[in-house]
Amino acid sequence: MAIFKTNPPQRTEDAVPDASSLLGYLRWLTQVARVRLRFLIVVLVAGTIVGQWPLLRGVWDRWTWGQQHQHGSGTVSGSQEYFCPMDPGVISVWPAICPICNMDLVPRKKMEAQMLPEGVIARMQLSPYRIQLAGIRTAVIESRPLKHKLTLTGTVQQQEDGSLGFDAQVTATDAALFANPCHAEVRIRSSTQPFAATAKLLESLDPLRVRLTLDRETSISSGTIVTAVVGVPVGDGENCLAVPESAVVDRGTERLVYVETMPGLFDGVAVELGNRCDSYYPVIKGLKAGLRVASAGAFLIDAETRLNPGLAAGYFGANQSNVPSSAAPAVKKATAKSASKKSGSPKNTLSKEDQALVETQRICPVTELALDSMGGPVLVMVAGRKIFICCAGCEQRLKDEPEKYLAKMPAE
Repeated sequence: MAIFKTNPPQRTEDAVPDASSLLGYLRWLTQVARVRLRFLIVVLVAGTIVGQWPLLRGVWDRWTWGQQHQHGSGTVSGSQEYFCPMDPGVISVWPAICPICNMDLVPRKKMEAQMLPEGVIARMQLSPYRIQLAGIRTAVIESRPLKHKLTLTGTVQQQEDGSLGFDAQVTATDAALFANPCHAEVRIRSSTQPFAATAKLLESLDPLRVRLTLDRETSISSGTIVTAVVGVPVGDGENCLAVPESAVVDRGTERLVYVETMPGLFDGVAVELGNRCDSYYPVIKGLKAGLRVASAGAFLIDAETRLNPGLAAGYFGANQSNVPSSAAPAVKKATAKSASKKSGSPKNTLSKEDQALVETQRICPVTELALDSMGGPVLVMVAGRKIFICCAGCEQRLKDEPEKYLAKMPAE
């Protein structure tokens, strides 16, 4: 019989753990914790950034401003903001340069009344969301062939010269439209085909009458009651500047059209219009070709300016008529004095003769601000005369209406 010899079992308390296996176990626990908790860590970090975003954004803006603008041309205050007088929609809480006209932003107190440009009655700025919600759409002002349409009714009779036609009484306002003979279309109930006719004002008759004469022989007989539609061209018969009827806001004492000067920024401009022609009004005064106006939703914009007059007038500018005459010079003086000046002002590069002219003129004839308030003075030749303006943005307005602005200049 074979006898096997075995070693006695060792006691548990005498076993010594292996250091390498313990480190491996700890490493494994660490890896499991990292895999399981990394998603939670990402969520916590993202939530912290979103919750503290205003604070982080303020820290970032202060740091970047200190890096990019070492001159420190302004201070930051909770009651102060910076805006561009040429592009009022550009507003910043920090001193900066307008990205549109490249002029220094001018400081002002929040909700401080500012002077609106000449001819602008109201101003309102809407966010893209509110524009989409209100269904506001814009259209470009352009020239169109407009005609006043008058409907005249009468009985066809044979005229002195043997032609067929009839006379219709018109008002003095309608009679003023017939400076030249006009084309007309005559219709009768028994036919859908119109007949051509010519309308001419009979000036010697009282009351005023228009005679419509059929252009050729027709099947219409004397005694037939007909209806004629006369199309009277506006002006000299050529295309004229027209604005959609839906863009005009009639306030009773005045008519306004809201011009989009910047995306979302609408200026209420007082306009003078002629008689409506179908769905358009001929423009007599107040608008220029190429401007973009609110063709849908203009009444909503006007209602917003009335419901929030502080937001419409005080925040983005106040109507000049609403500012007391005694306070207007102070507003202009304060705005001019507080304007940021760029280094290397053009005034320092002018000749002595031009500097003397600047000292004599002092004020820009377009904006009525100090010549150095927005980067100027800028020299412009108008009618052989040297005129200085506050910025390049005023040049086109000065050249479009030189007589208007030259009247504000001191005598030579």
